[in-house]
Amino acid sequence: MNLPVLALLAEAYNGYELPMPAYWYGIIMFVILMLSLLVTLGFSGKGKELPADPQGHH
Repeated sequence: MNLPVLALLAEAYNGYELPMPAYWYGIIMFVILMLSLLVTLGFSGKGKELPADPQGHH
């Protein structure tokens, strides 16, 4: 029987705390999500280009 785990489960719920003020957390999360969206959109067009013409002169 693991008593420290049971002691943690028995504590009163105090809610979740953010590591910083909520508005900064929201701004930072928005920026991270927008950057990941832009990276995804940047890679979404890869592979859709027409293949190179083997008879064409470079």
